[in-house]
Amino acid sequence: MAEQTKTPGMSENGVFRDWSEASSFSSSLLSGILVGLVLDRWLGTGHWLLIAGLAAGFYSGTLRLYQFSKKAVPPQSKIPTEECDDDAGF
Repeated sequence: MAEQTKTPGMSENGVFRDWSEASSFSSSLLSGILVGLVLDRWLGTGHWLLIAGLAAGFYSGTLRLYQFSKKAVPPQSKIPTEECDDDAGF
């Protein structure tokens, strides 16, 4: 059997988690568009609710990605900084 090579630090679980977050963004966007389109046709408001649904879906999807990125990358502790030597001439 052929041996599979794995990228260090990348498990199958991580790949599925990333795909689920990407699909979460697109589903938020599509659901906003769909709700806006249905309300536009029902209320006869032109395309105003479609645009509002698009904006709400984009906001919701972006918020989800932001929350995922905060969970995926843990906050770093204080990084020691080297003191700058003022006499270096830079």
